Amino acid sequence: MAIRRMLGSIRSSIHRKLVALLMLSAAIALVMACAAFVFYEVFTYRQNAASELRLVAHLVGESTAVALAFGDARSATEAMGALRTEPRILTGCLYKKNGEVLAEYWAPSRRGCPKMNPASTDPELNANGNLAIFQPIHLGEEDIGMLYLESALSGIVSRIRQYSAIGLGLLSAAFLVVYFVSARLEQLVSDPILHLAGTASQVMAEQNYTLRANKES
Repeated sequence: MAIRRMLGSIRSSIHRKLVALLMLSAAIALVMACAAFVFYEVFTYRQNAASELRLVAHLVGESTAVALAFGDARSATEAMGALRTEPRILTGCLYKKNGEVLAEYWAPSRRGCPKMNPASTDPELNANGNLAIFQPIHLGEEDIGMLYLESALSGIVSRIRQYSAIGLGLLSAAFLVVYFVSARLEQLVSDPILHLAGTASQVMAEQNYTLRANKES
């Protein structure tokens, strides 16, 4: 009876440790794969968003160049209104060469233009966590001012949430597969050990040193 309890305890211990090890391995592998995928998506999303922002800034700069050159605030404001077709654009500011704002565009709940920064002509994250760019505007060979655009990066947040939900689903499925597979693996691992332990216990109990454990394939 004592031998059976001992063997049962050994089997239970092996099963718990095997399941824990397999689940930990599966979790680490899946988390690392998901993290690498999310990092890649964030990187490519930001690169694509920066390219799109450069293109929009170039197009708006061309459409407002003449109005900016003549100081025509009304025509510049009308041209800036085209930004309404770009839902991610939060702020647009058109500056004269001296830094004075000629025309503005704001999404709802947005107001104010930053100080013109001629040194910041590449898309970069601003203090609000949005992508922003200062685009120089030229008429012919003459530098006549700058355009500022600020674009939201909210799309990546929704993507990360989707990927996180998918990752959790895959992790749950992996745990179920591991749990059922571990039962078969536990039998393959523990049966020889338990057979050997049972034989050893029987030898000690009966003092019969002629007993031998049967070889299992």
